[in-house]
Amino acid sequence: MVVSMVPEIVPLRDLQARMSAILDRLRQGPVVLTRDDGAAAVMVEPETWNIQEGFCGGRRPPQNPS
Repeated sequence: MVVSMVPEIVPLRDLQARMSAILDRLRQGPVVLTRDDGAAAVMVEPETWNIQEGFCGGRRPPQNPS
């Protein structure tokens, strides 16, 4: 997987019309969705999310009780 260092920026109003292309673009890195000239959300591939959040095989690893 090639990860782009600069995320694509997509106005939220374009999301529905460009969903397929945006989902394809996620293979290259995150996509920032904007609303009113500001970031509203960031989309990433599930694999990237799982790595970031520490998921293993789709499940969160056990937490140490405090």
